[in-house]
Amino acid sequence: MLAKVTSKNQLTIPKAIMKLLPRVYCFDVEPRDGGVTMRPAQVSATDTETIRAKPEPARAC
Repeated sequence: MLAKVTSKNQLTIPKAIMKLLPRVYCFDVEPRDGGVTMRPAQVSATDTETIRAKPEPARAC
């Protein structure tokens, strides 16, 4: 199955694949052997808050 990467580096996972993974919303993505491996990841509420948090602005030295 093909999936296209957008200009914003986003990838849409085909619906047929997502049907095999009900209730999966996060993936652990790793480079492997010249490709990419995606595995379903379990994320806690604390992890979700960290992901959604805005980074603090960089401070000048």
